[in-house]
Amino acid sequence: MTSLPPNLTPCDPHAPVFPRNWKESYFRRNYDFNKGGYVCLDCKKIFSGISGFQKLHGDHIIPRSRGGLTVWENLTLRCGPCNLLKSNKLF
Repeated sequence: MTSLPPNLTPCDPHAPVFPRNWKESYFRRNYDFNKGGYVCLDCKKIFSGISGFQKLHGDHIIPRSRGGLTVWENLTLRCGPCNLLKSNKLF
C-alpha cells in the first residue's frame, strides 16, 4: 500500500493536505547538497533553511480532484507559485 518512511505516522489518505512532518521529511530526503537546497521541480529555484521550506507547498502529484490520495508516493514539493500554476494538471 505505502512505503511510508520510518518514524512518520500514517495519515488519512483522503485528507486534503499532507502532514507537516511528511513535508519536512520529503524536504530533507530530497535536499540537494551540491546546489545548497531543495530544487523546485518546475522553476528550478533553490530553497533552503526554514524560510525556504515555508515557501514550499506539499503537492499531490496526482491531484485530489483526479482521484489522487494523500499518501507518501503521491507527495512532492513545489514552490507556491509553481504549485498554483500546476493546479489540477498532471505533469
